[in-house]
Amino acid sequence: MNALDLLSDAESEDDGAEPEEAEEPDAKRQKTLTLEALKRAGFAADAEEDERAAAVTSLSSSFSALEKSVKEQQKPLQPDLPSGTPIRGSDTTFEILKEGNADGKKVVKGCTATVHAVGVVKETGKQFWSTRETGRPHSYQAGVGKVIPGWDRGCLGMAIGEERKLTIPGHEGYGGTGFPAWGIPPHATLEFTLECIEIA
Repeated sequence: MNALDLLSDAESEDDGAEPEEAEEPDAKRQKTLTLEALKRAGFAADAEEDERAAAVTSLSSSFSALEKSVKEQQKPLQPDLPSGTPIRGSDTTFEILKEGNADGKKVVKGCTATVHAVGVVKETGKQFWSTRETGRPHSYQAGVGKVIPGWDRGCLGMAIGEERKLTIPGHEGYGGTGFPAWGIPPHATLEFTLECIEIA
């Protein structure tokens, strides 16, 4: 057998064997692209989840801010003067116990104010007057000296429905003589709890 016969036999053997299938370049590229797409999709899903979480957080913050704003708006309006401070031109102090109608009338000089009043001597705690017990509110002309000075100045600015506590030192109350008929000693400090019910 010569060299040509050997080469021919070898070619015959090669023809009988099934060659290994090589992966097509296009299929390989498609597989790579699919994997990349899956990875990107995973990242996109994570990003979308982050966006949803951020939106929920933002919405929650907005709701909290709105709730706080509503609560602030529901707070009662503050009086013209801070509680517990002296009235201008007076040593009498006042404390707002209940807010009145801020948009309505207020006690001003010359008006006729009608109030419920409970009076107590601060030093002894003795109650000397209560219109609530008698059921007869007290009416007076405000700011013109018809009542003791501490009361006269301390009620200015009251609104209808407002309750106010006045602390009146002796020299702006009944002074050195007191008011024996009501059991008020000389130089007594008086505490009046007042509710304004009408202004004319």
